[in-house]
Amino acid sequence: MPVITPARALERRRTIIDAAAKVFVEKGYASASISQIAAVAGVSDGLIYRYFDDKRALLDIVLSEYFAKIVAKLERAAASEAPFPEKVRSLISQHLRSFLEDLDFCRFFVSDVRSANNYRDSPVKKLNRAYTRIFIKVLDEGIAAGEMKADLDPRLVRDVVFGAVEHVAWRQALRGKSLDIDDVTPQVTEVTLSGVAFAQDSPKRGARLSQNAVTPSRKSAVSASATKPAASASS
Repeated sequence: MPVITPARALERRRTIIDAAAKVFVEKGYASASISQIAAVAGVSDGLIYRYFDDKRALLDIVLSEYFAKIVAKLERAAASEAPFPEKVRSLISQHLRSFLEDLDFCRFFVSDVRSANNYRDSPVKKLNRAYTRIFIKVLDEGIAAGEMKADLDPRLVRDVVFGAVEHVAWRQALRGKSLDIDDVTPQVTEVTLSGVAFAQDSPKRGARLSQNAVTPSRKSAVSASATKPAASASS
């Protein structure tokens, strides 16, 4: 039997993991099989079991690698020395990018992993919590700095933002259209900051409200748009 070098072993392991991710996304976890993964990887079923105990072990490593990647990106955005509003914008932008850059995998995660009965107590839940906790940490910092209303629950704000991003991304995906992140990010950010950014007694709050006041020209634009037929709710 030929000797397998450590480099070759790592290469085989990488090939199997990539094949597993592809099959999970295409077939769904329940329908995916070791034989299908082996076929895509170009190896035997038995070889897979030399590297992984079972299909669940493959799923765990696929998800661990995915979350490690997106957590690192979000942490870099959160580590910025930018002002609170800009940092929130960066986090929303990065979350959108993580979602859209791997839309098929995100669809698999939502439909197959997050909806599973054992998700709540699973290691995957902990990975997802580590990701969303980054956003909560930035919101906590905003409260401590007086940039965000202290009576708002950061977890609720996180859920609202992440839910909005998920909904917008799915809507565009179902339409078969691409999403302009640079266009959507400022809108989601503005909706978020208009509701949470400044404490009631913050002097910045009045300044921001003045900046956001509807000018006569904007009133005209709003009135004009109001006369147009409303889009279907299912669009």
